[in-house]
Amino acid sequence: MKRIRDFKQRIGSIAGKDLVNNPNDVLQTSTDYRFLTGIVTETVSNPHQYLNRQFQIDGNAYNGVTIGDVLSGRIESLPDGKKITSPIKNFYHVSNMPMNSSLVQIIDDSRTKSGEKMIVAYPFFPPHLSLPLKAGEYVWIIQEDIKGIIYYYWMCRKVGIVQVDDINFTNLERTPIISSMYDKYSDSGKVFEPASDTLEKMVSLGKSDTSNLSSETYADILKSSYGYVNEFIGEPVPRIMKDCGDLLLQGSNNAGVHLTTEKFTSFSEEVDPTSPPNSEKTGKSAIDLFVGRSKTNQPEIKNKSDSDPQVEHLEIDKINDIRTGQDPITISLEELTDDTPDIAEARLYISQFCKFDAAFGSGDSIDPGLLTSHDGSCVIAYANSTRMVGRESTRLVSVAGENFVDLQPEGDIVIKAAKNNGQQYLSLTPGSGGYSRINSAGKIYLTHGSNNNLPGNSDEPYVLVSQLEEILSVVFDVLNSHANLMIGLAPLRFPPMIAAAAQLINQLLGTDAPKIATPTTKYTPRIDLPPIAAPYSAKAAIVARILRHSHIIADKG
Repeated sequence: MKRIRDFKQRIGSIAGKDLVNNPNDVLQTSTDYRFLTGIVTETVSNPHQYLNRQFQIDGNAYNGVTIGDVLSGRIESLPDGKKITSPIKNFYHVSNMPMNSSLVQIIDDSRTKSGEKMIVAYPFFPPHLSLPLKAGEYVWIIQEDIKGIIYYYWMCRKVGIVQVDDINFTNLERTPIISSMYDKYSDSGKVFEPASDTLEKMVSLGKSDTSNLSSETYADILKSSYGYVNEFIGEPVPRIMKDCGDLLLQGSNNAGVHLTTEKFTSFSEEVDPTSPPNSEKTGKSAIDLFVGRSKTNQPEIKNKSDSDPQVEHLEIDKINDIRTGQDPITISLEELTDDTPDIAEARLYISQFCKFDAAFGSGDSIDPGLLTSHDGSCVIAYANSTRMVGRESTRLVSVAGENFVDLQPEGDIVIKAAKNNGQQYLSLTPGSGGYSRINSAGKIYLTHGSNNNLPGNSDEPYVLVSQLEEILSVVFDVLNSHANLMIGLAPLRFPPMIAAAAQLINQLLGTDAPKIATPTTKYTPRIDLPPIAAPYSAKAAIVARILRHSHIIADKG
């Protein structure tokens, strides 16, 4: 019974010519896998875009000829008759290469100096895990040889020594000069100081003196890479230290996801010397998604190109100890530790147990009178500006507190506290017929001032119009009875006061208030007096013009 594998592309069928029928036999004999080292000359994030670009040489564009035509070997001459061959060794893998493939120059056994062509390397990991890779970086290559049909896969960039390896961009060509200088530095009792030109080589974007790269300069690789020119962003990215049980995923531009244990709470007081090591952090897992980590005294330095300053950029200074003589432990801890939330521009932090209000400054440090600090499991969104956006509705709920803030797609906003059969809520309903409602099972206080005291504790409260109206109506009735008596008697004893008093009251109540004729005498001319002598119409005018005015309550248009 034959066992058949899924061969890649039509040429892979050659590998199946010697299939065996015995199930105990190996399906393919002479299948070979090797690890190789290469330097990346190009990264292809989108093969459709990359291969369909117009082909050009020294600025001379050829209409109707694409990059894919040349790299895949589909054409052997250009429209002007110039002969051309593919610079790719396995050119038959160009047309169908997947996303995140790369063009790599194998450097083992001095292959570049012998003139060996570049290879197309597919990503080793599927798109579920796409690792960063840039032109100019060294990369691990897996060569798969199936009966003479060879496929290449790039696994990841190669890791360098601690003074070379960089999250943003790693140039392993620096390794020989840095290793040599640190040997001298160590042998001298850490007093050796490299010359300035040597220090430039230790942070160079250039080839080493023993390089076997075929390109004339290192900058040639960077400038001729479409991916580097159009996608790479050079900047200083601080490294981060993780515990041995953590999973840390980092991009090249200061963003990462850290699966760890609680980072921002100390448990030193819970250490039990009789228990297993670190048992105080049991049950305290955490996930930290962060961007923009930065320290106040973060050491940075500008790298040096071997031919073009335009490709230079700032990077983390990884040789700061040999340049300045500072203690490398102090320098590294300053850069590598991540024990306070505020060293990142933004975080989304999930913890099984954290003293989160104390760590993130969201508790009683803001307002001891209203806020208390809590601890426990948490999800914290931390940034200069934080938004929660729901395309239809958004709801914030406290299950224990039985309260919520509900934002509905119709535009309604409800804030409610319902615990212990409470019915305290604020409801805002939009539209021309909408309303705003404040409801309470007890009292409603509208206070002002700089403290949080309730009315009666040094702050003057607001009053309800409906209650004030009752009180003022009683006062008005009492005053009106006295006013009627005064109006009847005043003309007999104080004739000159009538006109002045009438004008004053008229101004207070307004010129459009209902008026009645004033009793006249032979001492005064006839004038119209506001409704102080007509109690019912006067009361209505006061209620309409003062107590129920649109500026006092909000239900009037």
